Amino acid sequence: MRLARRAAAGLLAGVALAAALRLGPPAAASPLEAAAPPGLRWEAVADGLRLDWQAPPAGAADAYAPLSALVALPPGAAPRLEVERLVESASAGPAEAPAAEAALQIEAAGVMRGVSLARLTFYPARRQAGRLRLTTRVEARLLFNAPAGARSSEGLEAGLDAVRAIVLNPAQVWPAPAAPSAARAAPAAAVPRAVIEVTQ
Repeated sequence: MRLARRAAAGLLAGVALAAALRLGPPAAASPLEAAAPPGLRWEAVADGLRLDWQAPPAGAADAYAPLSALVALPPGAAPRLEVERLVESASAGPAEAPAAEAALQIEAAGVMRGVSLARLTFYPARRQAGRLRLTTRVEARLLFNAPAGARSSEGLEAGLDAVRAIVLNPAQVWPAPAAPSAARAAPAAAVPRAVIEVTQ
């Protein structure tokens, strides 16, 4: 009887191991999914991004915590936010909320591999002029305001994959144009000439 029980247990363990090997580990979230804050939808447009963010339910964990995402900017960009719709109210909320002038803000986030980055921050709860404001939805446009000719095929370089993995707009990753080398930038030196007369 004991031998039969051991055989059955071994068979079940073998089946479980085979199933685990066949199924493999759970699929990890893609870098793009990891870069996007919860509740955010976005769409790339000609000169920027269209953003639509909705706050999570009030009962969710960290429902009032600020959320941020990185965006790639083209060379020479002067980014500007245009809020098209804002749904917010002054009501009860967390005792401690960060002070912020707007529900959606943008700030410079440095340069990575020649690509300028900006950070978008959404504030579901914030204190403004001593009052607590709760935001549930923001619809906005991020305008790059980049000069003409700032985009090039150089953004397709494989070395920029690390940048594309952390921004909302991987298709809009454009590195700064390379500075001209000293050999190309310096004017060509004049070649001295000598006149040789031959007398016969």
